[in-house]
Amino acid sequence: MDYDEGVLYTPHLELHPVSPEDYIRFMSQTIDHSFWNEKGWSNPFHHFEESQGAIPYRASQVEQHPNLAPLLLRYAIESETRYLIGSIGFHLPPDPWGMVEIGFTVVEEKRNLGYGKEMLHSMWTWVSDYEGINTFRYSTQPSNLPSQHIIKSLGFKHVGVQMDEIDGEEDIYEMSASEYVTRFQNQV
Repeated sequence: MDYDEGVLYTPHLELHPVSPEDYIRFMSQTIDHSFWNEKGWSNPFHHFEESQGAIPYRASQVEQHPNLAPLLLRYAIESETRYLIGSIGFHLPPDPWGMVEIGFTVVEEKRNLGYGKEMLHSMWTWVSDYEGINTFRYSTQPSNLPSQHIIKSLGFKHVGVQMDEIDGEEDIYEMSASEYVTRFQNQV
């Protein structure tokens, strides 16, 4: 399936796909200030520079299937400042049952401004238009109270616990795509 490579807009953010070429540059460690300037924004908080985040986990998927790039990871750009303030993406393409799991991060300096919810709503609304997407999953560590607050405030149901090889124990929350669209169709 091909996913739309267009920019997703929220009231305060732009979500730009990490292109297959960007993955190559990240993996070859050729990221500097000129890279961000070429994109039309700046990275004063050094997102992806100190830690590549999800890049290493998504790079091989994008190398094999470049059409997945817009689904797997997007840069979050603050519209007013043109600062890179985080990233968001789905862990994998939909599984055989139509479930997609999302992950995101907002740099510490820009947390508690509502950006996390804007990013989530934008991505879930966008992907809900694709055939075969049935379930939205969100997992978070029990100790990550801000993340727990976000997902509980959206009404996602706790459906279990999983062991993540990197993050350890995580609570799993889900909502059907149809319920999400009904409840939040006017959020973005």
